[in-house]
Amino acid sequence: MGFIATNETSISQIAGEAFSQFAALADRHKDGWGFSTDETLTKEILPARSSTQFDLAVTAKEKGALLHFRFASTGINVQESNSHPFFRDGISFIHNGTIKPAHTVDPFIAVDLLDSMTGTTDSERFFLAIMTAARNSSVQDAFLQTIRKIKSTGNFSSLNSMLLTPDLYLVAAEHDNSRIPKEEPADYYRLAYKLDSAGLVVASSGWDQAGWVEIPNHTLMVVNRKNLERDFISI
Repeated sequence: MGFIATNETSISQIAGEAFSQFAALADRHKDGWGFSTDETLTKEILPARSSTQFDLAVTAKEKGALLHFRFASTGINVQESNSHPFFRDGISFIHNGTIKPAHTVDPFIAVDLLDSMTGTTDSERFFLAIMTAARNSSVQDAFLQTIRKIKSTGNFSSLNSMLLTPDLYLVAAEHDNSRIPKEEPADYYRLAYKLDSAGLVVASSGWDQAGWVEIPNHTLMVVNRKNLERDFISI
């Protein structure tokens, strides 16, 4: 889940009354959690609802934040450095899905950034590939280029992801529904948003999102944080 607002609010408030249902997803996605704002990053390997830090994070007043509950991919350690969000140079990132094998992303990452990895996940590699591309283009273009590069390899279940910068909120809906885990529902990778006078919030499925608008698969949503204007780009 992520949100942006023109005035400070909390992620639990802007998500609405059903936020407790979203928080309950952490009981299954229990391999760590994280929360980032424009200036701060909190990560733990505790299940979110077992943490006092979680309560503080989701009620803190901010103008934008990302929240992630981790369900670790098979073979990737449960450790704090593998929890999302990943944060660098005022930009934070979260990802839902798997890229296998993770090292297939390495050719897209600058050597110095690859050497600076703090964890072992495909998701951190995804982020570092974006940061590499951003050295020669805008963050928006870097995000789009990186998704397309990884997509061309075909080695992923989902590249659903969110990138929060000081100026933009970027949300990518890019997933292969044929690779939804067998035990999960057909809308497992669905992303939807709600826009009202408080701001804009985007979240994955599995809880009550009545009235929310689905972001079509293969779409990058670009939101200007100053005025909440939205643009939708085909991936």
